[in-house]
Amino acid sequence: MRLIALTFLTAAAAFLVSGATKPTDSEAIRATITAQMEAFRLGNDAAAFAIAAPDIQARFGDAEAFSAMVERAYPQVYRPHSITFLDLIEAHGLVSGRGAPEATGPLITALRLETAVALEKMRAFYVDSLGFGLVSNEQEALTVRAGGTMITFAPASREGTEPFYHFAFNIPHNALRAARRWQLERTPLVEWPADKSDPAYPNDVRHFRSWNAHSVFFWDPAGNIVEYIARHDLKNPSADPERFSSEDILYASEIAFVVDDQSAAARLLHNELGLSVYPKGERFWWAMGDERGLLLCIPKREWGTDPARRVRFGVFPTHATIRLPEAMKYALPGAPYTVEAAPA
Repeated sequence: MRLIALTFLTAAAAFLVSGATKPTDSEAIRATITAQMEAFRLGNDAAAFAIAAPDIQARFGDAEAFSAMVERAYPQVYRPHSITFLDLIEAHGLVSGRGAPEATGPLITALRLETAVALEKMRAFYVDSLGFGLVSNEQEALTVRAGGTMITFAPASREGTEPFYHFAFNIPHNALRAARRWQLERTPLVEWPADKSDPAYPNDVRHFRSWNAHSVFFWDPAGNIVEYIARHDLKNPSADPERFSSEDILYASEIAFVVDDQSAAARLLHNELGLSVYPKGERFWWAMGDERGLLLCIPKREWGTDPARRVRFGVFPTHATIRLPEAMKYALPGAPYTVEAAPA
């Protein structure tokens, strides 16, 4: 199994190595986690409970209650088939395993979103104009393919709502200029002030300095904020960077969840899915995953530089399917967001 950086395991590791060994010492942390998992495997609940951090011991009171919780909530830890340790990072007080998304291919393989716009209009935009592959065109749903990701648009489940989302697609790291020209033939692009742009590019190119990336944003007929992003740390060059088409869209690499507390939601995604904070070592948690796929926890705020097109992000049903070594399903508490993990 992949190593899930569970709260009680990381807390136990930090507690046990807080003396002569640094809390981020990988050998000590791995030894502690392995010892607790081995105790569970052997049925030695008392030994597993003894390894837990003092606050965890106080919360559950005894080995029996603690082990019952682990068996019920974290069966992968209670009876692991195998253990794979990833690189450890320390960020904002938590030690976690880097690289839960698989190293090759996208993290996000499918999205299911809602729309108040007629599906035929969405089909005309994504299939006829952008050239996305048509997977299915039914009365109740439209599914298109963009590289390695399928996107389904379904009619809004709540009458009177107009759902819209932010999602992004990775493109080859050297194809941003060609992608910009190609998209401008189809839609306008969002323009950016000087502090968010790069003087080497036109002002409709957004520069994410801390992510080493450039991107362009545009709107679809439903008001979705769509992005092509060239992440320069990914060595995925186009053979012909002067030409671009929908065939150069690699996969969806971002989906945004609108939340009240960004950091709290991000930590839940970390604890339940094993996703690491991005970029590595970032202190404020809101982007979870890596360059191949990010689940973004964004606030209910206004977005846009054009006063005529400023919008306030809202909460709308979202279902994301991601690639992880083990199958699982998780719903963010209090929000209509579900993440379903499936092995490649």
